[in-house]
Amino acid sequence: CRVRAATGYEAYLAQAPGDRVVAFRLARLQLRRGLPEDAEHRFRDLAEAGEPAAAEWLLEALFVMGRYTDLRRDAARHAAGPGLGTPEAQDAIALWAGREVPA
Repeated sequence: CRVRAATGYEAYLAQAPGDRVVAFRLARLQLRRGLPEDAEHRFRDLAEAGEPAAAEWLLEALFVMGRYTDLRRDAARHAAGPGLGTPEAQDAIALWAGREVPA
């Protein structure tokens, strides 16, 4: 089912490459399918296009791949910008960025 969904999303994006909603859904699907490298590239493109939720998911993809140096670097960059996600996610991002989180 996930393979068919990904195929459908990819076909749609070939015709409408600027659809960020579908691109975001495909990136999340790829992460759930165990394809974090593909998801990382998609989330990075979306984050650079100004999608704040994509930045948070990019960090998740880096965590899944065990790329902790990249995770800390990107977390520091994104933590400097507007707050991402829930307070819990903001705490995790701050910790990944090497900042202290109040108890």
